[in-house]
Amino acid sequence: NILTLVIMNFVIWKEVMDKTSSVVVTYLDAGNSKSTLIKMPQGTSILINAGSSTEKYTTAGRNVIPYLKTKGISEIDLLVITSLNKNEFRNLKFLAENFPIRNMFVPDYYLPVFDDNNISPSFKGINIEYVRSSGVINRRGTFRLYLYYDSLYHGSSMMAQFTYGNRNFLFDDPGEFYDDAVNSMLLPGEMKYD
Repeated sequence: NILTLVIMNFVIWKEVMDKTSSVVVTYLDAGNSKSTLIKMPQGTSILINAGSSTEKYTTAGRNVIPYLKTKGISEIDLLVITSLNKNEFRNLKFLAENFPIRNMFVPDYYLPVFDDNNISPSFKGINIEYVRSSGVINRRGTFRLYLYYDSLYHGSSMMAQFTYGNRNFLFDDPGEFYDDAVNSMLLPGEMKYD
């Protein structure tokens, strides 16, 4: 049957394409607070910010989780939160309750929020690291993840920088996505980098 052959061919090629040596960076439009998925060649998934919410919906439920599932991602290996307001926190809580997250980095400014007995059960099982100063998360190979935070000012936001080869991507307070190779902010979409 030709249809069976087409379906099998698609499955085989999709599997091959998923195992490329490229990093895929996807900038998701998730409300006022953007969200960016970085999928590493070996399969590690890094999410920078989770989006926002209103009283009626969350972008985690509407955009982020469905997108992760369509990409075959069953858990987030690392979630980096650069800042949180009330709407972003409501969205983050929804994400944590409805999708597996292994590790999370958050400015230490939010430690009292996550320690609250009414809130902490939503984040049970997630290894949360509170960023107290700037540092490098990964030093291996051509991939680096830098977090910039000054604990002396005990600020509510930090910056993240993802470097892969000669490409640099900056994520600031509202989760804007800036690619310094093209010297501009980018619109939502998926990009591959070798």
